[in-house]
Parts: sequence; structure tokens; C-alpha cells
Amino acid sequence: MFQCGRSFDPNFLFLWPNAKIGLVGPNYYSEIQEPDGQIQDEAQLKIMKERLENESSAFHSSSRVWDDGVILPQDTRMVIGQCLNIIKQKHRFHSQPERRAVLRM
Repeated sequence: MFQCGRSFDPNFLFLWPNAKIGLVGPNYYSEIQEPDGQIQDEAQLKIMKERLENESSAFHSSSRVWDDGVILPQDTRMVIGQCLNIIKQKHRFHSQPERRAVLRM
């Protein structure tokens, strides 16, 4: 299990098809109580578990544009190589200091 997200400011964020995204896993949801302390009934728990299972998939995350896409595990090295080339070019284009306009009054 790895933890990373947009808050860590990565250059790229890819997922494998079997990746799961979420703060609470569907198996642990039944251990969480409502804020007012009441335990939910079994029907609500079942609905929420199904919803968490569906929304924690890599494809749901990519459909919401929370990451850069889903890649196959066998393509990982190729994709990392392409990303490193892009990052290398980024530094070349931005290696010159920024020129700012001079305001004269």
C-alpha cells in the first residue's frame, strides 16, 4: 500500500487496474459509527459498502480526473521512461531565468 496524491505535488500520478483509492475500505466501514453515535442498520451498511467498493476503483478515480490514468503493470517501465523524458525536457525549457518587464514611471 502506497500513499500519494495531488497534495504531494507529483509530476505524474498513474494507477494500476487493481489499485484501490479511499480513506476507508469497505471492510472497515461497519466499524465506523454515525456522528450522533447511532449504529446504522444492515441495509444502509450494505448499500454503503457497495458504494465504497465501486468508488474506490482505479477506473472511478481516473474517470473523475483525480490522476493521470490507469496503466497496465507490464507497461510501467515504458510509461516511467516517457515521464522521465518529459520531466527532463521541462528543466531544459525552464533553465533560463525569467525575464520580467521593467516598469518605468
